Amino acid sequence: MTQNIRPLPQFKYHPKPLETGAFEQDKTVECDCCEQQTSVYYSGPFYCVDEVEHLCPWCIADGSAAEKFAGSFQDDASIEGVEFE
Repeated sequence: MTQNIRPLPQFKYHPKPLETGAFEQDKTVECDCCEQQTSVYYSGPFYCVDEVEHLCPWCIADGSAAEKFAGSFQDDASIEGVEFE
């Protein structure tokens, strides 16, 4: 059974991720975070030490992907004028 039988989560700064192609829907994959099968998944940039290929929208939305892998969806080096502690 795939996770996408429930509604996709809402993303405040990306209200239409399916329309923009942020999430793919061409096959069923296993989310590297929750290890559940999903046919809606993210395979874009995710900056972390581990090798992460696919993340489901639910693990991204609830923060579990970022927490589990100590990762970020934004490359810190690409943010100009911001100093990091």
